[in-house]
Amino acid sequence: MSRIAKNSARPIIEETYARQLGIDFKDKLLQLRQDVTRHGNDPVRFQEQAQIDLAGIMDAIPPEFALVGQGVLNNVASERTQEHVNQLTRQKIQEEEQAMLANIALDIADDVNTISALMAAGDFDIAYDLADNARVKAGQVMGMGGNLSMQKALVRSIDTVVYGEQANKIVNDFIGESFLKYLIRLLNRLKAMLL
Repeated sequence: MSRIAKNSARPIIEETYARQLGIDFKDKLLQLRQDVTRHGNDPVRFQEQAQIDLAGIMDAIPPEFALVGQGVLNNVASERTQEHVNQLTRQKIQEEEQAMLANIALDIADDVNTISALMAAGDFDIAYDLADNARVKAGQVMGMGGNLSMQKALVRSIDTVVYGEQANKIVNDFIGESFLKYLIRLLNRLKAMLL
C-alpha cells in the first residue's frame, strides 16, 4: 500500500477503531455493572473497578492507536462510567431511604403498642404525649422519600389505637355504670317486695 493510500485510509481506520473501542468500553462497563460481587453496588468501588478494567483494555491497544484509545477513554468511557456511578448512587440512596422508612414504621408500631398499654393502664396524659410524638415521626415520612398514603396510614394506626382505647373506656364505663344502676334498681325492688 502506498504512503498516500495509507494517509488517506488512516482517518477511516481510526474512526472505525474508535467506534469499536467505544463499544468494547461500554460492554466492559455493562459486564462490570452486572457483576455485583466485584463492586457490591457501591458507586466508589464500581468506579475503581471500572478504572482497572478500562486500563486493561487500554494496555491492549496497539501503540499506533494509543491516541485514538485515549480520546475514546476520555469521552465515551468516562461518560458511561459516570452514568453507571450515578445510577448506583441513586439506587443506594433509595435503599437507605427505604431502610429509614422501615425503621420509622417499626418505631411507630412500638409506640402504638405502648400507647395501647398506657391507655389500658389509665395513663392517658402520657399516652396522648406519646401519640403526639408518634404523629411527628409519621410527619417525617414525606421528607425521607415516603409518600402521602404511607404517612396517612401511620397516622391512622396511631389515631385508631388512641380513639379505639377512648371508645373502649367510655363503653366500659357505661356498661359498669349501667350494671350498677341495674343492681341498685333490683335491690330496691327486692326491698319493696320484702316490706
